Amino acid sequence: VPEDDRRGLGQALREERQELAVTGFYDEDLAYIHHTGFTDLIDGAGPEVLRWIHSFGIDGGRLLDLGCGSGTFARLATEAGFEVLGADLSPAMIELAREVAPQAEFRCQSLFDLALPRARVVTMLGEGLNYCAGGEPDDRRVDELFARIHAALEPGGLLAFDVIVADDREPMHGTNGRAGVDWAVIS
Repeated sequence: VPEDDRRGLGQALREERQELAVTGFYDEDLAYIHHTGFTDLIDGAGPEVLRWIHSFGIDGGRLLDLGCGSGTFARLATEAGFEVLGADLSPAMIELAREVAPQAEFRCQSLFDLALPRARVVTMLGEGLNYCAGGEPDDRRVDELFARIHAALEPGGLLAFDVIVADDREPMHGTNGRAGVDWAVIS
């Protein structure tokens, strides 16, 4: 990431975290709702991310799935031949992940504090950077995380991540809702 683009990423994440009102982390009830009703991003994008990774000739090896949530992408990655280490701050999400992707290894830890082993690929999908622990992320913490990821990546390795960042030109507003058999979320 060019330095000019990186410099404001921490600030953008702080602002977006406030706008999204992320005040805690997923307990059992919210983890269940997220897993049953909001995995469509990974269900749709996960195979495309794996195709992109394969297009660089990477067909296996260690894949770090930071902010792994309920393990949906970890399952896809293990099925594609990767040795997956997933990390998430939510114990409830890690419990689900161990059920969803039993061949992967999982740790309940902040992506900002996790000791990163060498890897061919690092992913942070589903806006993992938007769920920051240990206080608001600042540019220094974000820079340190990306430096640690860079150091962990094997030569020719890849990083794939996404974030939600508010755009002053297109405000994020409106009412959205989803419902399952035994839950509903309206925002």
